[in-house]
Amino acid sequence: MAERQFLEPAMRQRATEIVKQIESHTSVEVVVSVRRASSRYLRASIRAGAAVALVAALVMVLSPTAYTTWLIPVDAALAGVLAGFVVTQWPALKRRCLSSSERMQGVAAEAAASFHRLNIAATREHTGLLVFVSLFERQVLLRPDSGINVDLLGPEYESARDALQTALQNYDAERFLLALASLAAPLASVHPRRPDDINELSDEVD
Repeated sequence: MAERQFLEPAMRQRATEIVKQIESHTSVEVVVSVRRASSRYLRASIRAGAAVALVAALVMVLSPTAYTTWLIPVDAALAGVLAGFVVTQWPALKRRCLSSSERMQGVAAEAAASFHRLNIAATREHTGLLVFVSLFERQVLLRPDSGINVDLLGPEYESARDALQTALQNYDAERFLLALASLAAPLASVHPRRPDDINELSDEVD
């Protein structure tokens, strides 16, 4: 499965239809936001570049081959720049240059920013729920507003959350959509749709 599936218009349209189906049973306003990455993570490229530059310099200094002294730092710097560029262009390698906590911090920060940017806290009962998807980090973060009592949603909600994460880990778009749809039951059981409910937030995937 490929990451790009999550960005295709057809996938976004299907997710939008699922959000509409969920909201036909619950007063919770579900918003799905998909990002290629939560941060540029320049530190990963800097780390890789610095490490390669240091190794290159040591190799030239310790090598039996004679190198022109002033060329050693120049060649080391060029090697570092090249390494940094490669990391920038190779997501799998960039992930390896970052700790899991750094990736999670990036996702949490961007999810918080999206929560406010999309006005999810603006619903009258504070029952907005952000499903934040960050593809580079392979992380799904569910961020509920204060009117949603997650403790009452029970194991069915936790299973849906875990299924979303597993689907993204495998870049399995079909299973992701199934997991998204499975949020309907736990949300409806605690926050059923009322006759006076109105659609306060966009159903379109952000």
